[in-house]
Amino acid sequence: MKTAKGYRLKNSTHDLIEKIQLMINVSKDTIITRAVKLYYSEVNNTKKSKK
Repeated sequence: MKTAKGYRLKNSTHDLIEKIQLMINVSKDTIITRAVKLYYSEVNNTKKSKK
């Protein structure tokens, strides 16, 4: 699997990341990582409940 580097996000996404960064004082990378993990859990739980 190829790792994406320098992926471009929409301005609205950058704005949300910045707001969260100010709220919890962590890096943008940490925010994106946590968000992706939460989304993965949600998708995974949805797939499990459909079985």
